[in-house]
Amino acid sequence: MSDPEKLAAYDKPAGPAVKAGGGRVLSRGSRVVAYDAGIAERTVLIEFDGFGQAVAARERAARAPCRPRRTTPRT
Repeated sequence: MSDPEKLAAYDKPAGPAVKAGGGRVLSRGSRVVAYDAGIAERTVLIEFDGFGQAVAARERAARAPCRPRRTTPRT
């Protein structure tokens, strides 16, 4: 996201949703260095106790406000 207002609106519910799902934010920010074929964009690193917990947190209803809204139809 490049719009600071949209990013702030996303971040507000995202932190509590990660915590409610058992996740711990290890790192986040916009200072990024891309190597090889990487893409330099905002990165967030979240740790969970296990894969299943991470998947469940992604699917939780509490995360619904954080899910991106598709503005164009899928092709």
